[in-house]
Amino acid sequence: DKVKKIIIQEGITGIIDGNDGAAGLFYGLYKLEEAEIAGSVKNIGISAFAGCNELKTVKLGNGVTKIGNHTFADCYNIKSINLPPSVEEIGATAFFCCFGLESVEIPSSVNTIGKGAFNRCSSLSYVKFSGNNPQLKTIPEKTFRECSALSAIVLPPSVKNIEEGAFDKECYYKSV
Repeated sequence: DKVKKIIIQEGITGIIDGNDGAAGLFYGLYKLEEAEIAGSVKNIGISAFAGCNELKTVKLGNGVTKIGNHTFADCYNIKSINLPPSVEEIGATAFFCCFGLESVEIPSSVNTIGKGAFNRCSSLSYVKFSGNNPQLKTIPEKTFRECSALSAIVLPPSVKNIEEGAFDKECYYKSV
């Protein structure tokens, strides 16, 4: 409970999943404030950092391709996260209840966003999709549900389907 920083060095290729919704690898590190993940890590597993309430800073190395389901859920204090151009998939509820998250830029490499990926990120005010994201066709349901601060989102032209409830009455965005 005293760990404040984790550095996952080059050579590690993945962070294991929590088992069937069970706690992820770093669950319970309530005082963790910073995580640095090397580019050799390809997959950040399900619920890996879920519940790390004090986590503020996450640095992902270029090489990370998958952010698993519920990976950073309930990390209330993350203000921003760098998504490197290697990220292809953002899992369902990956950033659920990241109340402090203010903005996110989603790289053009992302081809899949899971349901509820940014659900209940109440401070999220700006979302930008970089480039065209040619493989990203759908914004799934609940992706930006209860994002009451959302005032701007720039969607790529490849998006052809916005599922019901992707945005809800709590999203008062001014520009799309």
